[in-house]
Amino acid sequence: MTNVVSEINERKARENNMIIYGAEESKSQLKTEKLKKDTATLNKIAEICDVDVEGEDVQKIIRLGPKKENAVRPILVSFSSSETKKSLLRNAYKLKQQEDEYKDISLSHDMTKAERMEVKKLLAEAKD
Repeated sequence: MTNVVSEINERKARENNMIIYGAEESKSQLKTEKLKKDTATLNKIAEICDVDVEGEDVQKIIRLGPKKENAVRPILVSFSSSETKKSLLRNAYKLKQQEDEYKDISLSHDMTKAERMEVKKLLAEAKD
């Protein structure tokens, strides 16, 4: 019972979050420079997707996981409302139509481990 409740709470906490995969990281060692680069990336993605993202729409932007050589960490973006996230995900196909580094960027919901396992299982069934 507590697992179900905690899963529901976790999904609720993540409903305004989005993950950005494939966005180039800043080479700077300064945290403010890294945040500036990630914010600029989000703003460019929003521009490409024709979505207005104001400063107050974004609660936080962070890179996930430890920094590794030759690996690009995903960006977790937390929005103040799920509407902004939904608009970006709905228009994410426009990124693939780009001729620059943004064509390799993908957007995704922030899913719990149980959700990721469920999606993986469904994809495996669909392939069979």
